[in-house]
Amino acid sequence: MKKILLLVLLALFIVPFVSADITFNNDFYEEYNMGDVVEVQGYVLSDSNVDDIFRLYLVCGGDSQILSGKMIHVSNNQNYYFAQDVNLPVNSNGICHFNADFNDENEDSEDFQVTDELKGDIFVTSTRIKLGEPLNVEGDVYRLSDDRISGFGILTLSKDSEEFLVDSFDITNGDIAYNFILDSLPAGDYDLQVEVYDYYGNSHIFTFAQKIQVINELTARVSLETYEVLQGNNLKILGAVDDADSYEVYIEYEGKSETLNFYSAGFEYDVKLGTLGGGSHTILVRIVDSYGNFYLETLGYEIISVPDRMDVEIGDSVLPGDSISLGATIYDKADYIYQDEISVRILNPKGEKIGLSEINSGESSTYEVEDYTAPGIYKAVFESPDFNVEREFTVNTLEKIDAYFEDNRLKVKNVGNVDLSDDFNVLIGGSTVDFSYSLKPSEIGSYDLRGWVSQGVYTASVSSDYGDIQVDVELVDDRTGFQKVTGFVVGANGGSPTLLWLILIIVVAAIVYFVFFRKKPTKRGDVYEGDYNKHFEEGKSMRERVMEKRNRLRTQPKRLFPSKEIPKRDADNFRDDMVRKMKER
Repeated sequence: MKKILLLVLLALFIVPFVSADITFNNDFYEEYNMGDVVEVQGYVLSDSNVDDIFRLYLVCGGDSQILSGKMIHVSNNQNYYFAQDVNLPVNSNGICHFNADFNDENEDSEDFQVTDELKGDIFVTSTRIKLGEPLNVEGDVYRLSDDRISGFGILTLSKDSEEFLVDSFDITNGDIAYNFILDSLPAGDYDLQVEVYDYYGNSHIFTFAQKIQVINELTARVSLETYEVLQGNNLKILGAVDDADSYEVYIEYEGKSETLNFYSAGFEYDVKLGTLGGGSHTILVRIVDSYGNFYLETLGYEIISVPDRMDVEIGDSVLPGDSISLGATIYDKADYIYQDEISVRILNPKGEKIGLSEINSGESSTYEVEDYTAPGIYKAVFESPDFNVEREFTVNTLEKIDAYFEDNRLKVKNVGNVDLSDDFNVLIGGSTVDFSYSLKPSEIGSYDLRGWVSQGVYTASVSSDYGDIQVDVELVDDRTGFQKVTGFVVGANGGSPTLLWLILIIVVAAIVYFVFFRKKPTKRGDVYEGDYNKHFEEGKSMRERVMEKRNRLRTQPKRLFPSKEIPKRDADNFRDDMVRKMKER
């Protein structure tokens, strides 16, 4: 083993030692882009003839990658020159250098920077752009070596950190020429960013300090043919658009909407409103062209109400002295209340006006039917400038009497509206007295209770077919002596006790005899005293007998003949005639 080691050491000393030097001639740029071609030059010098592999490396940031390898022969003390175009590979960013290796010799070149950053100039032809107009971006992009690139670009328009447009374009020979028609973007100020890339991964982001202003206003005019529309009519819209030949018109009204398309500068359209309520209304008109520019306007108009019908309300029937409600409402075509004045005429069955009032549409009034108004069919005529409506109502028959005591007489009044003829009785002071009446409406009958009850205060009950009426009576017997006699002769209902009739017959017979059968003297002075005394005594005796019987009758129950035997009116006439003749006598 020791012998072998000794032989090796001896061989090393015997074989001559060979050295070689590697030199890089390049003066590299400070920066390169990925994909740039770098010419690497240098030479190898050896003190003996050497054959070995020459290797070239690119070292970036500690990472090394071989670029080439070649077997070369280096002659003694002669330079071996090498030259190679190196295309800097992708992902070679950072501080880099070349490394050459030959015959166990290793040499590094100067350091240089490899970057992916490109350079160039880009500008926008206009920063105020209306939808439908182009966004023009122009410029040039280079490598750091001033070589023009080929690749692609990405353009981004963003607003409030939200991207609204992202588009790409090709770059050829470093020339940027981007043209894009803006469409359907919201109006406002946008940030523009352009990213450019070559095929080796180099890139650059261009930003612009000035914002891009996007406008979406459409120049247009809209109007209404008329701003006052009769209820039920159409509404005509007129419009003109200056900077679009085709556009869409969107209208919104009364909870409805329509979309229309037009292909000329001007347009008109009839909106079928239907039947709207009267008053102020609005319609929204929005015009949009194919790029998203729009015009918006709200137009106001007035709906003029048109009266369509009149509804009336009236009672069917009424009694005299009561009131009847009269109501009327005018409605327009939309079934809303139409404000107007309405006159109401009341006509009697003969067509004569008996009442007039004014009401407003939607209101009512009352008509008071006068007392004693005749029964029949009456009319209420409701009139406005547009309507004339008649309605009938009935004034019903009212059969009613009222009773009261006035001027020392019992008064019975016909408070109905038809003629009344009837019998009635009066219960007063324990006695019942029969009467009858025949009264027209509002007429009053007067009845004398003197002679039937003594003077005093009573509550009388007047009974008829129309009910019972309580009447307070304060009776005063203010008759003369003769009135008391004659007033008692005739009964209240035309009947009398038998004795009264007998006395009446005797008195009448005496009067007839005295007037027609007594022999008259031929001369005014031929009066015999004996005859005078005789007749005086007979008259005195007659008066005493009458008074005696009358006083006796006051204490006896009264017997009354039915009123149908002798009507009260005939009895009254007879009594009045008798009194008149007695006075003449």
